[in-house]
Amino acid sequence: MMHLIQTKINKVKKIIYFTLKEKKRKRKQEQIWRAKLQNLPSCFHQPSSSRIHTPSNPSSPFPLSSLLRLHQSPLFQF
Repeated sequence: MMHLIQTKINKVKKIIYFTLKEKKRKRKQEQIWRAKLQNLPSCFHQPSSSRIHTPSNPSSPFPLSSLLRLHQSPLFQF
């Protein structure tokens, strides 16, 4: 009986450990993205209303500012 209780406690500990580890990984990834965005040239820091295109593809239908905000959308949160 005592062994069964101990194994259940260990399972809960593992779940908590891996949950915290995953949260830490997400936080670190977010810090990396913020650092990358801050290091962009100032020409990219414009209001979202202006349509900025990537220099490599000037006919791109997506404004660069919306692409930069895309990583913050819930779809890209892993």
